[in-house]
Amino acid sequence: MSIYMNSVINNMLSMNSNRQLGIVTNRKAKTTEKLSSGYKINRSADNAAGLAISEKMRRQIRGLTQASQNMQDGVSLCQVADGWLNEVHDMLHRINELAVKSSNGTMTPADREYTDKEVQSLMNEMERIFDTADFNEIPLFHQPYVPTVRAIPEVTDTQVFHTGTSEAPGGLEFNNVRYNIKELQNLGLNIDDNGVAKGDISNFEFKLNDGELVSLNLSKDDNLDNISRNYEWKAKDDGIYINNKLATTWSGLTYNGVAGLSDTSHFQPGEYSFSYNGMEISFNIDDREADKEKVMFSINGDEITKPVNWTVSALSSSSRSIAPLTGSVTDQITAANKDDIFDEYKLSANADGLAIYNVTDDAYSNRIAWKDIPLSSGDKSIADWGKTVNSNTEVKFDNDSVFRVQTAYKDVNFDFSFKLSQVSSLEEVISTLDGKDFIGPLQAPAKLTVSGSNASKVRLGSASITSESDKINAFRLQKKYGRSFSTPDNSTDTLTGSITWTKNVIQGETEPAYGNNFYSNSLTISENVLSTNPETTSDGGTYYIRGTVPMTDDEGNPLIDSYGNQIPKTVYYEVKKTQHNMTQNMEGTRRVFFDEKYRVTGTASLGSQQASNSIDVTMPFYRTNKYTYDKNYYYNTYELIDPVGKTTEEMGVSYNDISGKILNYLDLNTVSSNPDKKYNYQTTYSNWNKTETGTKVSDTYANDQYTVNVDLPGLTNYDSAANISVRLKASELVAMTNGEQQSANLLFQATGKAQRTLLPIQSSHHLTSERDFTQIKLNVPKKRLDIQAGAEAGQHIRMEWDALNLTLIGMGATNTRTVESSQRAIVETKNALNIISENRSTFGAYQNRMEHAIRMTDNVVENTTYSESQIRDTDMSKAMMELAKDNILEQAGVTILAQANQSRQGILNLLQ
Repeated sequence: MSIYMNSVINNMLSMNSNRQLGIVTNRKAKTTEKLSSGYKINRSADNAAGLAISEKMRRQIRGLTQASQNMQDGVSLCQVADGWLNEVHDMLHRINELAVKSSNGTMTPADREYTDKEVQSLMNEMERIFDTADFNEIPLFHQPYVPTVRAIPEVTDTQVFHTGTSEAPGGLEFNNVRYNIKELQNLGLNIDDNGVAKGDISNFEFKLNDGELVSLNLSKDDNLDNISRNYEWKAKDDGIYINNKLATTWSGLTYNGVAGLSDTSHFQPGEYSFSYNGMEISFNIDDREADKEKVMFSINGDEITKPVNWTVSALSSSSRSIAPLTGSVTDQITAANKDDIFDEYKLSANADGLAIYNVTDDAYSNRIAWKDIPLSSGDKSIADWGKTVNSNTEVKFDNDSVFRVQTAYKDVNFDFSFKLSQVSSLEEVISTLDGKDFIGPLQAPAKLTVSGSNASKVRLGSASITSESDKINAFRLQKKYGRSFSTPDNSTDTLTGSITWTKNVIQGETEPAYGNNFYSNSLTISENVLSTNPETTSDGGTYYIRGTVPMTDDEGNPLIDSYGNQIPKTVYYEVKKTQHNMTQNMEGTRRVFFDEKYRVTGTASLGSQQASNSIDVTMPFYRTNKYTYDKNYYYNTYELIDPVGKTTEEMGVSYNDISGKILNYLDLNTVSSNPDKKYNYQTTYSNWNKTETGTKVSDTYANDQYTVNVDLPGLTNYDSAANISVRLKASELVAMTNGEQQSANLLFQATGKAQRTLLPIQSSHHLTSERDFTQIKLNVPKKRLDIQAGAEAGQHIRMEWDALNLTLIGMGATNTRTVESSQRAIVETKNALNIISENRSTFGAYQNRMEHAIRMTDNVVENTTYSESQIRDTDMSKAMMELAKDNILEQAGVTILAQANQSRQGILNLLQ
């Protein structure tokens, strides 16, 4: 136990109290700080190790919180992309629906054109979506410098050719340089003698004579029809190369639809395109004012990324014309060549070349050798056909392969072209071209007019006369009828002529005879009673009607025989007969029908030609006849005198006396109920008088037309005869008298050039199984995006999906213009749907993954926050207890300190 002494110099009690009070005060201050901040570690001195652990956890918590937000942004990206692709899906379904519709045989070519307009519009909209769809200004499907490659209508520098018209592949053609199967084997292509791959062929390369690189792919057991070719583009100073061959110069690019670049050192943002061997290749530049080096680098890639490449393969087979002939030439007709211009011409082809064969003259023009037939542009020609040159059987064409033939037979010129890129051999070309006809319209504009008072009755018409302007366009017609063609451009030659027509009666009016009895004449239409004589009567005497009544006994009861039947008795009734005599004066009318026959003869002349023709016309008529006659007739009436009936005994007469007066045919009841009925009606006619009134009528047929065609001498082949007709109404024909002649004048006048356009008939020779190279597949890097999904470096979710455009989904050449292309469109749409579905599934999978990752990350953040709280957060209840304790100690210390200070005051009091 320590005893403190009182000292004036050092107040140890006060010092001790003050030191203890300072400790309590400092501890109270720290407790108050913990309560105020909520943290038990406010500085490193509070807990150096705990602070380090807490800050590490804080970094992780805040990083994970942001990662959760990042992944939520990734979910939003997936949802946006899925929404875009959902619309693409709908459009693909519609295109497939239209392709199926266009494949139907009931559709006309015009119908398919209308359908294809909607298909192309939908495809343009899909391409717009692929180009513009973005998220936070990040393109979702568009990738700059990734080309869109479309076949228009098909790739032309690659072709499988066939042997003759068979379906067996004969070899491959590259830019019209042909390699048969044996030559392909010599190059190292692993195929058998039928063109079937012995094993998988991948990127098999060789160079053509012009340095172009060919790279081929073929699966095992597939024949050459299924081959595909690789294409790779590169940018160089002078332009863009495809497979080591210049495809376009920089100035040859089309920018936003405008051809030709004036500045090739800087490129504005937009779409650039060019055509190459049946392909339309377009790409986008997004950078502002990109220079050529930037563009070249973007196309070529770096040391790691190779340039974009694509493959082209045959999608389906189709029928294809061999050596189609095109072109025409128009020769002006003059007096010098008018006798040759309408001859028949054919094309003659043999191993030596081409010539024009005049069938009419049985003669040939000079034959042009194959090697002397030039291309329509350029200086190449068909050379060394069928001969081995540098181990290759070559036909040297340019890309278009269109050859032009210009020749003449006498004064008739010929100009036509043909294309050989779709045929396989000289023999095939000869068989296709030989014997093809040259046809075309012969034109010699002129008009044929009619004048005179009867001009309105004359009509001009034939295949040689247009209804619009009555122009005759047939050269043969004009030549035959006398046009000289001395002034070919606008001749003033005229030809005069006329047409006359005459009516002759062959059979005149023939009226049918009257019948013997009026009622037998079925032509009666009416009758009238003019007058009636007074009725006269005569007494015909008494007559009887025989009847039966039941026999009765004296009491009036009916007598019955042994069979139970009543026994009848015969009785007679007295009847008075009266005969009536009548005479009437009658008037009647009847319509009489009859025919008249005419022969109308037409005679026409025009220039040096004339002709005649006639028709027989049967004209129906009717006339109304009036006639009068006397009608004499009589009739009897009967009146019942005795309605009871008596037997002969009761009447007091014998049966013999009345037997001649018994009217057996009269019915007692009828006479009884109708005493005025007339019987035995008889008629006679007398004084038959016929008179004819009116004229013959044919009003019913007045508007009928009767036409007399007068065909001037006919022609053959391309033209018809001049047809001149007279059209007469029935009323006009009736009005003409027998032998009457009417006429009109004809005038033929040339109005313009006389010429003939000759063009070759298209070949009907087709290859039945040619393969169309329209399936294009781009091989491009996938679109890539990393979602930072954790607080540490490298903790990310990598999203990869396909860059998309029409070429990438295999619809670069989709159309429904033909049945074949519609069938291809069905296949292309199906493949495109699979690609879009795959990408939608990819985005859906990423969305599901990130939603799970978000929930997991939020859980980690929660648990880590709890752990960090244990280290750094203040335990409020404990701190409050410490604060209460320190408050008590502080108060006690202040009291003790005060007492300690009072001890000095006591010493001072002692000193007083």
